[in-house]
Amino acid sequence: MVNFEKWHGNGNDFVIINSIDKKIRITKTFIKKTGDRNKGIGFDQLIFVTLPTKESHDFFIRFFNSDGSEAGMCLNGIRCAARYISVSYTHLTLPTS
Repeated sequence: MVNFEKWHGNGNDFVIINSIDKKIRITKTFIKKTGDRNKGIGFDQLIFVTLPTKESHDFFIRFFNSDGSEAGMCLNGIRCAARYISVSYTHLTLPTS
């Protein structure tokens, strides 16, 4: 079973899956089935929060469209992801340039 949260932001809906606390592998097939509004949960994008790829970061966030393709970023999605992370984790390092 995969735990998730459903979030909404400015008319878009997102499923957020946390792979930090419990390692989860997602596939294109899983994303498409989950994103189906008739047979799955349905969403505009899936937000996958996982372990960082760089030592100086706390998280790595990936965005997937309901067709299984990966998106570079989504402004409404990053707002939801930021709020999710701020509620779920108390210590954050946010590097800026």
